Amino acid sequence: MKHTANLFRKNFPGCFISVFSIYFLLVSLAFLTWEIKEGICLGWEQALILHLPDSSFASIETDGSGKKIRHCPYRDAKGNIDFGQLIYELGTLSENQWMHPEEKDNAAKILNRHYEQYLEEKLAEGFGKPMNINTEPLSRLVMLPGIGPVLAVKIVRFREEHGPFPRPEDIQKVAGIGKGTFQALRFYIRTE
Repeated sequence: MKHTANLFRKNFPGCFISVFSIYFLLVSLAFLTWEIKEGICLGWEQALILHLPDSSFASIETDGSGKKIRHCPYRDAKGNIDFGQLIYELGTLSENQWMHPEEKDNAAKILNRHYEQYLEEKLAEGFGKPMNINTEPLSRLVMLPGIGPVLAVKIVRFREEHGPFPRPEDIQKVAGIGKGTFQALRFYIRTE
């Protein structure tokens, strides 16, 4: 066996380094993938999230070994707020794992401050015609009466899993939207 290994190294000297390099690369990618799971994102490339500055996140915790755990990315690399992502973060805040519960509260305060300002500006612009609940993004769904970030995320997830809503009243199939909520928003939504 030793003879075969030596013969292989003698005839293919670069292969050992290449195999080792590939192994190292795979282990590194696995580690990076594990690192990324700290932030839940809507349509953001994982590589982008890794390169965001800390100021793009609503909360940063530090574990016992000093490693940063960054929660709730909502700003792009230039510092601009991505309101679709911000709303998604608010709607999925409870899905994050927090080392310190007070950090979740702090993140919620930061995100809610920006969300309320955004909603105030958008509602001042006027509602316009009824929204197509099959195509509207999170940033528009939250403008509907009775629909906040959590229900907006549920609507988007429902249509991703089940396809488009055939009729406006089918929005009641989304957990958390009952007859009362539907009555409040039925004149503001459409499906075609």
